[in-house]
Amino acid sequence: MSPELEALDQLLGGDLPASMIQRLFADNDHFLTAMCAMLTAEEIRLVNTDRTAIQRWEWSHALAMQCDSLRFEITDAGADRIR
Repeated sequence: MSPELEALDQLLGGDLPASMIQRLFADNDHFLTAMCAMLTAEEIRLVNTDRTAIQRWEWSHALAMQCDSLRFEITDAGADRIR
């Protein structure tokens, strides 16, 4: 299974820290590219610990900072992709 699909599968169980999802990928570049693509496709959401959505223009910078407070949530579109 690709790391992208594995990430979606893991997120079906609930939101997860970005750092946990990053471990599914071979390198940081693949992680950043894949997560930004999945965010753009609205398959996942990037949120803070208070569940406030990170805005599109902040995605790359926020993920590059590798902040422990960032979490991913799966959306209906993401769940549909792996069903």
